[in-house]
Amino acid sequence: MGLRTAAFATTCATLMACADVPPTPVSPPPPPPPTEEPLLLPAGPLVMATSESPDPTPVAPAGEDCTIRLSRPPRAGCNEIFALSAQASSAQADASKAGDGSVCTIWNSGGRSPQQVTLDLGTPTRIDVIALVPEMTPDGQVSHEISFSDDGRSFQVGHRVEAPMRSGAQVELVLPKPERARFVRVTTTRSPSSIAWREVGLFRCGTE
Repeated sequence: MGLRTAAFATTCATLMACADVPPTPVSPPPPPPPTEEPLLLPAGPLVMATSESPDPTPVAPAGEDCTIRLSRPPRAGCNEIFALSAQASSAQADASKAGDGSVCTIWNSGGRSPQQVTLDLGTPTRIDVIALVPEMTPDGQVSHEISFSDDGRSFQVGHRVEAPMRSGAQVELVLPKPERARFVRVTTTRSPSSIAWREVGLFRCGTE
C-alpha cells in the first residue's frame, strides 16, 4: 500500500505542476491593410489642368454632351450665338474657346484678376440671355463686368455680376431688356481663382 500511495502522490504532483504551466498564447492574425476610399468625381466633363498648362486639354467621358443649354429659357427659340473670333487680356491661350459653344473647352488666362475676354459676333446682334460657366479653383465670391460695343474700341458696361460662383456651375443672366452689340466683353475684377472660362454663352431668343 505504501508504494501505491507514493506512486499516486507522485502522479498527482506531476499533474498539478502541469496544470500550473500557463498555456502558450496564440497571437491573433494581423489586421488587413487599410483600404483607401475611392475617389468620387462629379458627373460631367472633366478637365485636366496644371499651373504649367494655361490652356488645358479637356477630358470628357465618352458620349458626353458638351453643348451649353439654358435651364430656364425666358421664351421659346433660344439659340446660342457663336463668336467668330475672340481676344483676351492674356495671349497664353486661345480666347475663342470661351465662346465656341462647348463647356468641354476652356480659355484660361493663367493669371489673377483683373482679366478680360472679348467675343466678336461679326455683326450687331440681339442678346437676351448670358450664361456664364467658369472654371475656377477654389470656388468663391466673384465680380464681373459685362460690357458691349459696336466698334470694338468704345465699350459701355451694361451689367455687373456680384455672386458666389463655383467651377462648372452655370449662372444665367436673363437681361431685362435685350442688348444689341457686335462685341461682348467680360471683365473679371475679383476672384479667388485664376481666371478661366468654360463658356461665355450668348443667347438670342425668339425672332427679331
